[in-house]
Amino acid sequence: MAINAVQAGDRITMDSNPFNVFGANNGVAEQKSYWEKQREEERKREEDKKRYQSSTGTNYQYNLNNAVDRNNYSIDLDAQRRDQMSLNPTRSLDRGIGQFGGGIID
Repeated sequence: MAINAVQAGDRITMDSNPFNVFGANNGVAEQKSYWEKQREEERKREEDKKRYQSSTGTNYQYNLNNAVDRNNYSIDLDAQRRDQMSLNPTRSLDRGIGQFGGGIID
């Protein structure tokens, strides 16, 4: 029976299975789903940071003055639907002062 010990200088990254240090393969599938969940949560946090707020205080998912956001908005049917269904009167105020947001967040 061989034991794989961690040597000085070995790197253990976030993608490494923390329970596989000694060569154990038990629970690898469960750990992958754990790390996938962690990456998904990080992605959601990053998306929350990217939200656009107009000077009237209206929150949008996309800043349509930005070409990348405009492209992303053009394929995001959920954001377009939110805009169509929104009853928020400040949207017209935003557009009047040149602030174009898309994917309104109530």
